[in-house]
Amino acid sequence: MEQDFKKLSLEILTVAFFIILVELGSYLLIKKVFQNEFQFDTNPLLEIENGRPRLRKDPFNSDSKKYWVGIKKNPNREEKNILGIASFFKKEGLISSDLGDIYINKWGFRGPYFEEKKPENIYRIITLGASATFGWRVANEMTYPRILERMLNNKLNKNNFFQVINAGQNAHRSCDVTRLYKKDVLKLQPDLLLIMLGWNDLELFKNPRFDTLKKYCQTPSFFASTNTFKLLNHLRNNYSKGKTSQKPGGSIIDRNFGFYRNNLEEIISSAKEEGIQVGLVSIPFIAGRNMSNDQLKNIEEFKGFEKNKLKNYRLAGLRIDKLYRNLIKKYSNTFYIPSGLSFNSEDKQMFFLDFMHLRESGNRIQAFAIYQALLKKIQINREYKVLFPEREEISRNLLETVYIKGIFQANKIEDLSYSGCIAFHEMCDIESNLDKSDTQLNGILEFILGSWLQFRNDVKDSSNRLVLEKLISRVLEMNPNYSLSYWVAGIMNKEWMKNIESQKNFQKAFKLNPLLKNINIEKEYQSFQTKNIPNPFLGRLSDLIFILKKAPKNVSAYTFFWWLKHNQDAQINKQLEITSFLYYSNPLMAKSIFENLVINLIKNKIHPDVILEILEKIKKLKPEYNFRKYFSTYDNKIKTTSSSD
Repeated sequence: MEQDFKKLSLEILTVAFFIILVELGSYLLIKKVFQNEFQFDTNPLLEIENGRPRLRKDPFNSDSKKYWVGIKKNPNREEKNILGIASFFKKEGLISSDLGDIYINKWGFRGPYFEEKKPENIYRIITLGASATFGWRVANEMTYPRILERMLNNKLNKNNFFQVINAGQNAHRSCDVTRLYKKDVLKLQPDLLLIMLGWNDLELFKNPRFDTLKKYCQTPSFFASTNTFKLLNHLRNNYSKGKTSQKPGGSIIDRNFGFYRNNLEEIISSAKEEGIQVGLVSIPFIAGRNMSNDQLKNIEEFKGFEKNKLKNYRLAGLRIDKLYRNLIKKYSNTFYIPSGLSFNSEDKQMFFLDFMHLRESGNRIQAFAIYQALLKKIQINREYKVLFPEREEISRNLLETVYIKGIFQANKIEDLSYSGCIAFHEMCDIESNLDKSDTQLNGILEFILGSWLQFRNDVKDSSNRLVLEKLISRVLEMNPNYSLSYWVAGIMNKEWMKNIESQKNFQKAFKLNPLLKNINIEKEYQSFQTKNIPNPFLGRLSDLIFILKKAPKNVSAYTFFWWLKHNQDAQINKQLEITSFLYYSNPLMAKSIFENLVINLIKNKIHPDVILEILEKIKKLKPEYNFRKYFSTYDNKIKTTSSSD
């Protein structure tokens, strides 16, 4: 008996050793050979939850992986290492990854830190969705939730402030979003949900194995979470890539689409019980409503797609859009928002990165469309106008004018930081895999127009004018058939009293896009000044240009972060200079940047009056994030420190 037990134990140990050996071998293969394919397992930006990737919660705690990222420096393509995580107080910061430099907060959402308990006089909006909501390959400042928040917070809203929290997660499906809503979003007490969701469910629609909602939303087993399973599954998928399978029947798609609908309805009905409004935002798609497969194949972003795949995407998208319209009839707390870049618009490639993901300019159009819908729905103020007809096809010309109106609606330090980075460095983070020519073109135009809006008197200064003239020449060369390049050039030349040149620019712009004639430039400028809340730290255009030019290409976030960390004992003037550099190049980190400054000033026993003067400026920033209340806590610390001296 004892001998049999020893034999059995030896066999169990042998099997266990073999399993461990295989698992270890799979891990090493994943890490060394297939690391790009398994980025979710190796990237400290992300973690696995219920078998699916999501942004990591508490990414800056003591257990976070501090790692180095190698980047290629132009023009010599030398590799230089930069620290991949930048955070002051573990609440918010930047993580560098193959997705770009992603700004994340401790809750595992993209964007600045916010208090979990909703403050008074805050209207909290939370956006739910996948990569198009998260902002795949889009700069931190230019995702549609960030732009929408800037549009909503202006002088017209007086004491009402709006938080827009981006809960979008790459690759999430309706099951993932439903779980996220119940676990992490509902407790944040949102007043409004914006849902834009569907493309990642498309492959599930065709799967014949999902005969129940539970299977459709199945959580992977323990074995499915092992490296061995992941490696075998990866090899199987690669082997079967390109092989055709039997086309699933319509009943299968109908049934699985019903599970997708059930997930949406679960969120909507729960929100209704909680008194939460729900806006269903039409999903962005590069194709128009009535485009045939032959027309789709002529779009660059669809090159290489099979005919059936094109058809499936178009039909699924239309079906999701129809479902959104039906749900608003069923649920009184729900309303439909045409995004402006869905099936009702045409010839919109300029605003897309691929067939479903928007560029920064596309995110601005989408934010403005949602902003217009919210003006009417939650009655923010009386400036509502119908810009997006729900049934008529929206032309490229109208999209261009809406894009311009979106810039006039919100142009703040975040916009200037991003567009200035594009204007002077062409790219703003380590992610450089995609052709960004259209992104660069619109980024430069935004910087020129934003400089005029924020610093109209300064653009006449000779040194500033020289910089802006070079940028105008550059955009006219980049695309001589783009109406907005000539339109912006016309504005600036008129400002510089070059009236003949200005008239020629406007004539070319109007020929390319007659709708631009309808934009009253001076009226739009006055409207901007009426709404704009001045930034106390934005002094002169020349200062902004100097800082953005001096910022090292691609790595400004990390360079200035560590520069500041290692110069904490510098003189007050030096600290203020470094802080300006860091804030101008990374305005989303405003709370951490200025808190770090104040702490250092108190620590170094700078004169209390100097600190209090700086604090008064800081308190005027970001009312939607309670800067006044938060930074007022330092008043007593300063007084206490002063009296003890």
